[in-house]
Amino acid sequence: MFSLSKRADFKTTEHQENALDILQKVGVSVSWYDNNSGGCKGVCERIADTKILSKPFDESLLEPFKNKLENLENQNIIILHLQGSHGPTYYKRYPSAFKKFTPTCDTNELAKCSQESLMNTYDNTLLYTDFILKEIIQSLQTKTEYKTALLYVSDHGESLGENGIYLHGMPYIFAPQEQTHIPTIFWSNDSTLMQLATEHKSLKLSHDNLFSTILGFFQVSTKEYSISDDFLNKKLKVKS
Repeated sequence: MFSLSKRADFKTTEHQENALDILQKVGVSVSWYDNNSGGCKGVCERIADTKILSKPFDESLLEPFKNKLENLENQNIIILHLQGSHGPTYYKRYPSAFKKFTPTCDTNELAKCSQESLMNTYDNTLLYTDFILKEIIQSLQTKTEYKTALLYVSDHGESLGENGIYLHGMPYIFAPQEQTHIPTIFWSNDSTLMQLATEHKSLKLSHDNLFSTILGFFQVSTKEYSISDDFLNKKLKVKS
């Protein structure tokens, strides 16, 4: 997601600097706070301010995040790597207070659950993630002396029993839309950026847009930046 390479060109064996490496080189303070059981896949290895948690729920990330907000430098990017809605134990991803949709699928043997209960359980994970995002935005709103923004992007979607398929990870060419169509949420106290995000919200965007959008937000000048891939820029061009 932070790679210069586009999805079609990316190889897991490649070795090159990512967007966070570039930001650090130009003086942006980079922090990585992680509660995902899969870790950071090497992306955070060169980041000094890294905290790897292993807590039951993602709200554990809010404490280091809020502490960082009280110790900001001139430019900052804070990555919160959530456990989110990872399966198959969806029922373990939220506290009991967020068990709003019932019945639920309280097992990792997903095929034994009805699709209704499985979707209810997944919706509870989304409700909890909404709560986390609300807490983040409300904290950012207090930093009125900064231009602040939240960009939430899932790494993948999830199959919930449609056509007998569960979880994710199928080869991209065969994967159903449930696994490849992901949500993106953007908020900023900058009205111009909010207007641009609103104008572009219905366009066909992807992880391929992240690299240049992140660099563009920090106004990084580099030949690797592509203005046509930056979805917070008027010159964005959507590829068919």
